[in-house]
Amino acid sequence: MYHVLGRSFDHVSVVPDINSLGRVRTLASDSDPDKLGEDEYNRPDESVDEDIMVCQAGGIADRLLGVDPAAGYPSYDEVILPEEGDDLHRAFGLAQEHYGPTFQSRYDELHNRTEEILKSHWASVEALAIALMERRYIAHDDAVRIISGASP
Repeated sequence: MYHVLGRSFDHVSVVPDINSLGRVRTLASDSDPDKLGEDEYNRPDESVDEDIMVCQAGGIADRLLGVDPAAGYPSYDEVILPEEGDDLHRAFGLAQEHYGPTFQSRYDELHNRTEEILKSHWASVEALAIALMERRYIAHDDAVRIISGASP
């Protein structure tokens, strides 16, 4: 998702957990120096939207693969408070904090957009997933090469 959104990343690695087959991590996602100290309310909508979509992508991909649907897309009723370490809950919390009372419709809209992006780039998602099963760490240039080689 980072690559499609034009965001920079240093590497990707698979970090399995109890809720999914694995997660793709990037150094850029954990500490973007351009955003440190920024108030969520003052960030541009596009920046927050991209963060929400990045957080949604793994759970949506799991659901598209047929992994436990509960790990895929929490509804408003299923999510009360963001849970640390859970990207979908983080996405929900970001939407709620940034968009206030209109957050649910924005969250749903971004979910649909993220799902369409994943579907249209599914060959790249699969190629990267296969490569990550062979080696847990893939540097940026290798990841871009894998993604680009799988694109239609």
